[in-house]
Amino acid sequence: MEQNRENLQQAIRQLPEYQPPAGLWDTIAGELDFDQTLEKPLQELPVYTPPADLWDSLAARIEQAPELAPEKGIRPAYKWLVGLVLMALGVWVFLPVAPPVAPASIPTTPAQSAEPIALNNQPQQIRTTQTNNTQKKAVKPTSKPRLAHRTEVVDDALIMACRSAEDPNYDLVETLCKEALPVCEEPQFKQLKAEFDDLTQAHTALKNALGQYADDPDLVSQLIDIEQARDQVLQQLMAMM
Repeated sequence: MEQNRENLQQAIRQLPEYQPPAGLWDTIAGELDFDQTLEKPLQELPVYTPPADLWDSLAARIEQAPELAPEKGIRPAYKWLVGLVLMALGVWVFLPVAPPVAPASIPTTPAQSAEPIALNNQPQQIRTTQTNNTQKKAVKPTSKPRLAHRTEVVDDALIMACRSAEDPNYDLVETLCKEALPVCEEPQFKQLKAEFDDLTQAHTALKNALGQYADDPDLVSQLIDIEQARDQVLQQLMAMM
């Protein structure tokens, strides 16, 4: 390092010199004076003291704030319900209908000519009759089979409730969302509305099947479950509006 000291000093002397602008030092001095000038008025500003109950009021409002539901996984049971209903409806529609079973025919025996029955010395023993050297045994009477059927009756009030018109509150939700309300763009609102549309689709499919299968009690029960689920989702949508 000592051997190249002279070379280093010579290289430093050859570096170009920088001349700052003429007013640079005055500008820096003015900024320093401004900071010193501003410090005194800042110390003279009045200090704001909030009311004593302000923090208590804020804490109470935070405790009363409703908890936000998670955006994902809202009511997964509704999706399972819709899927099961559509699957059951598909199996019901494509299930082949068995033809009616005809009642079992009873074999008939041609009338035999009356022949004298010979009795031996024991009056309680019955011997078989002989006709043309052929023995024939007496035929036991067979009981006629009975066919049982049952008719299930569906309450007319349930059918009318399931076939009622759409809820006008959902039409109100659609009208308000057309006005571009901010709540209609929230993820939770969109997911609830999608669940309501899925339930409505299953509701329509079951109503059509209910008319084709003469008011089947199982379909009516499933339709009532879907209608109750639609009502709960619609109440949540109205609460968010």
